[in-house]
Amino acid sequence: MINEAKYAGLKQAITSTYKTYYQELIWNGDLDAIVPELKKLREVTNELKKLREVTNEVKESKVTEYLFITINARQNITFEELFEVMPKLTKKKWLTDYIYVFEQRSEIQYDYSGYHVHMILKRNGKKLFDIRKEFKSTLKHICDVSNPHILNIKNIKDNTDLKRRVNYITNFKADVNKHVKQYNDINFREHYKIERYYASNEHFSEYIEDNINPDQVDEIIDELHSDPSC
Repeated sequence: MINEAKYAGLKQAITSTYKTYYQELIWNGDLDAIVPELKKLREVTNELKKLREVTNEVKESKVTEYLFITINARQNITFEELFEVMPKLTKKKWLTDYIYVFEQRSEIQYDYSGYHVHMILKRNGKKLFDIRKEFKSTLKHICDVSNPHILNIKNIKDNTDLKRRVNYITNFKADVNKHVKQYNDINFREHYKIERYYASNEHFSEYIEDNINPDQVDEIIDELHSDPSC
């Protein structure tokens, strides 16, 4: 029984690792020569993403001033480079409040890769189009800013949505399949001597819960599972 459990866990870890590996190959265009259709599929996907962004612009007046942002660093970018770029983002004059976390994707203990940031920020009325433009300019050496799956920016629709997302990035996910990676995130943060999260002030602490109800984050998890940016 124990051996079966170990085998199942190993199989799951290998599957997860290869899934992430091939997702990055596809979105970087490394498999286009073998499967030419991937390029067209990627272009169509990006066009649909841009269309949704335009739709969001139209609906922007109906949402909060908060944004949920994911930044996926290129494979050749060191963690130090990703860490050092964050102050450049948080010093934007239109940014009034923020909280962000550093994560990685490896499930192998003490082995770290797939560096990325989840960030929630509050703007002072600045248009989403202009925010994207500024973030792309600042992050162009860190990630493929033209790929919406790599630099992903979403509106936060209401206060309930804000609370769910703050808990999503500061607590263990409701999806237990991500817990192995999250335990390695703890090692990762200890290794690089970084905090569990960084925030502009104590404002977000009212949204952070010690124990999270899985039902509160199911909607976000379903959304992020359909997107390799998570």
